[in-house]
Amino acid sequence: KGYLVNLDEAAQTHLKTECLRDLSNGGRGIRNQLEALLVNPLARMLFDEDVQPGENFLLSFVPDAGRFERIQT
Repeated sequence: KGYLVNLDEAAQTHLKTECLRDLSNGGRGIRNQLEALLVNPLARMLFDEDVQPGENFLLSFVPDAGRFERIQT
């Protein structure tokens, strides 16, 4: 089993803006930004919140906090 992760509009907009900010590294730069901004924080969240396989996520970006937060669904 895995996890189903959905991003709300604020999260999608933030990721798109940050990933497309500097395209000098092409696709590799986009991948690096996704990893730094989404994948690594999500991995920490999974461990910190003791998330079990099969749980669903809705993530939102909170500008004041400068991070993604899980919205309980």
